[in-house]
Amino acid sequence: MVFLFLLTGCSNAHKDTFTLTAKSPDRIWSLAGKVSVKYNSGAFSSRFRWEQDRYSSKILFKNSFGQYVKVTMKKGLFVLENSQGSTIKNDSLKSLMIEELGWFFPLDSLSSWIGRLISTNKKLRNYATSKNAFSEDKRWRMVIEEFVPSSNLPRKLKFSSDEAEIKLIIKEWELENGKID
Repeated sequence: MVFLFLLTGCSNAHKDTFTLTAKSPDRIWSLAGKVSVKYNSGAFSSRFRWEQDRYSSKILFKNSFGQYVKVTMKKGLFVLENSQGSTIKNDSLKSLMIEELGWFFPLDSLSSWIGRLISTNKKLRNYATSKNAFSEDKRWRMVIEEFVPSSNLPRKLKFSSDEAEIKLIIKEWELENGKID
């Protein structure tokens, strides 16, 4: 599957690093913004919308030409749908993403971390640790480059591993109790 996306850049100012571990999210939330991905054999950028409820997580990547990829995670099953009408199911998120997209990102671990972040009601900067890896394999590094001033939630995030670099610019957070821009 080939995607034609234009790569956009983000700031490289490093602020804080955090340890993330998998645990079921217990909150309903959504994020929207822009994403750029650089991986072994290519790069792309697009808009994204990520929605989490108590039972599933869905992330939609959509470019300006109307092409999209949607990944749904629910009870250990991962489903990828695209604008060409294909639907692929797999019990391994990593296998599904590498096979269909050419790159992998542990969306399930990050989804759990965001849910816990929201439910703690503590300032995010209090989570800084000397460790800077997350997911079961400890190969991913996350850096929060910028915060939303009014809420102390992340606005710019950078994730990197040996295989890929992903940058998120979050334009909108929506929590159970309302929208944060």
